[in-house]
Amino acid sequence: MPSDEPDGPRALIRRAHAVVFDCDGVLFDTERLWALAEQRTLEALGGRWHPALRARTAGAAVPEAAGILAGAAGRPERGAETAALLEAEFEELVERRGAPVLAGAAALVRELHGTVPLGVASNNSAPLLERLLARGGMLEAFDAVVGLAPGVQPKPHPDTYRTACVRLGIEPTSACALEDTETGLRAALAAGLAVIVVGPGPDRFGRPRVNSLDELCVLPSERPLRRRPDGH
Repeated sequence: MPSDEPDGPRALIRRAHAVVFDCDGVLFDTERLWALAEQRTLEALGGRWHPALRARTAGAAVPEAAGILAGAAGRPERGAETAALLEAEFEELVERRGAPVLAGAAALVRELHGTVPLGVASNNSAPLLERLLARGGMLEAFDAVVGLAPGVQPKPHPDTYRTACVRLGIEPTSACALEDTETGLRAALAAGLAVIVVGPGPDRFGRPRVNSLDELCVLPSERPLRRRPDGH
């Protein structure tokens, strides 16, 4: 069970005025799908896949990951083409295999929905992010869905989290982020949010951690209702 100390994960969730989720690795189990999409993309460019590449691309936005893959294939000039191919490969895999919702994700979203504003901040493109959430039956639960779009820089830049908080009408220092990668953790901290690490992610920042979102589900009686920024 997670700690109920003042700075423990359950305490952070209970007192947050908004909760902002990362997508891949927090809401959806897409790690293997992205790794396979990257492998197929690299091989299509004539390169040879090695698992060590995934350590460099994990948590990266598609354009950045595509740049790494294009460079590994010896074709650095094909970054934009590689990005389009990578996202297409990923979407094809999602269509064929589905994107499993991670343990506790749907339950926690249902539990928090209507009590505090909810957002998603992701390095996925905005259209891809919305399609993933719709497939998982969670899109309507979120008040702000922020993916990469013109004017929004990818993590570790804080843009996605700052934009989510603006759309939620909440100061970042009053919000809590749920993250699984160092890239995302750095983005959330730079934006000013409290952060809970989900799963076996980075630990050098010493932030509260849970193994899965199941551990953050709380009884309704433990969480007071709060009025949302729109007054509802």
